[in-house]
Amino acid sequence: MKRLDIKAKILSEQVLFMEIEKNIFKSEQRFELKDINTFNNYPLLKRLFALNFIEEIVVRSNELRLKKNNTVPWKELAPRIGEIIREMDSLGEILLPEKMDTKSASKEESTQLPDELNGINEVLAQNILPALAQHGGSVKVVGFKTGILDVVFSGGCQGCSQSTVTVKQGIENLLKQRYPQINEVRDVTQHNEGTNPYFT
Repeated sequence: MKRLDIKAKILSEQVLFMEIEKNIFKSEQRFELKDINTFNNYPLLKRLFALNFIEEIVVRSNELRLKKNNTVPWKELAPRIGEIIREMDSLGEILLPEKMDTKSASKEESTQLPDELNGINEVLAQNILPALAQHGGSVKVVGFKTGILDVVFSGGCQGCSQSTVTVKQGIENLLKQRYPQINEVRDVTQHNEGTNPYFT
């Protein structure tokens, strides 16, 4: 089988444009990562968002535009994305169905933060992210429900053996002091997908 041709162009440190040899979708749609479970019916989106550093995907015909949330260069990340697409194509899997339920893909009910947690990402940016960035990593909030705050790590923190320490002794202690609504911080990262953990 002929290897699927994919051309990648780095638009900025955060945005990558990919042109695929064949059409994968008939119109333009935008998908933002809110809850990875909403993408169960769309294998390509599920696998790309499972990388954790991807936070937004725009699909148009044979084009993908991806936005990431870490500082790892696209030159390191793009080949992996290309291989995921080629692997699915070689197995005959449908990359994206012709009709997609965009309402479920953009559903935010389970992950939208309540007003009293406004500013939580800024707290992480000021107190946690600088240390993680030294290891080439990052973390972001992806959900909150019944007192449990879900976070995902990326870059050097994905697959890192010290991630539990970071969550419990760093993130959880900090946020529970500032936000009494938070009972627990839970790491929902797919650490087995990490390609460059700082500690192994």
